[in-house]
Amino acid sequence: MAEATAGKKHDANVTHAQKIVNARADAHMADVAAEIARRQGLTLSLVIRNTLAYIADTGVIPESALPPEKKRCSTTDLQKFCRALALAEMPGKKDFAGFSDAEMVERIRMERYGY
Repeated sequence: MAEATAGKKHDANVTHAQKIVNARADAHMADVAAEIARRQGLTLSLVIRNTLAYIADTGVIPESALPPEKKRCSTTDLQKFCRALALAEMPGKKDFAGFSDAEMVERIRMERYGY
């Protein structure tokens, strides 16, 4: 049944049969989450219903809800990768002061490939 309805938009205006969903969570974590939701004018129940609706509508579980072994990579890992990539591909400004774009490209090519 889940596969048949995944990806179909959930219509909040249509009355459907209700189902009570129970979940086990650390008491402190649940209290903190409920307080954060309350500060934004939401109930924890509404946050959970919206998450379930998102999964039903898209067929995708939000990455933040996945266990670590199922995540593609952490945000921290992605940020580290992007910083490393930027540093590797962006020469320092001082290295190219006064050069035209063509001269900079030629200089980088010479440094990387030797010709």
